[in-house]
Amino acid sequence: VFVESDIMSYLAQGKKIEDILGGVHSAIAARTISLVRRVGIEPEVTFTGGVSRNPGMVKALEEKLGTKLNVSPDSHFVGALGASLFALERALKGAERRPQESAPAQA
Repeated sequence: VFVESDIMSYLAQGKKIEDILGGVHSAIAARTISLVRRVGIEPEVTFTGGVSRNPGMVKALEEKLGTKLNVSPDSHFVGALGASLFALERALKGAERRPQESAPAQA
């Protein structure tokens, strides 16, 4: 809510949209990095998910981290790939637990 009102205020002041969006990207990157630092940041960082397709966000994160990010052209599929692998693993474990069907008795 506050961000939306800030953006509206900047637009009313005649600020350029690209400058406003740059500020939004910078703020999100700063918040993200402060959260990630709690668990630790490796020297090599890979950025996945749909947001990794946003060049402004990639640039803001790279600037704040001081390093280039690994971003695959297909990085937006990583979440779906992970979900499908998880589903496959659960399905295979479920198949192991089910008793084998016995063959029908021969007369």
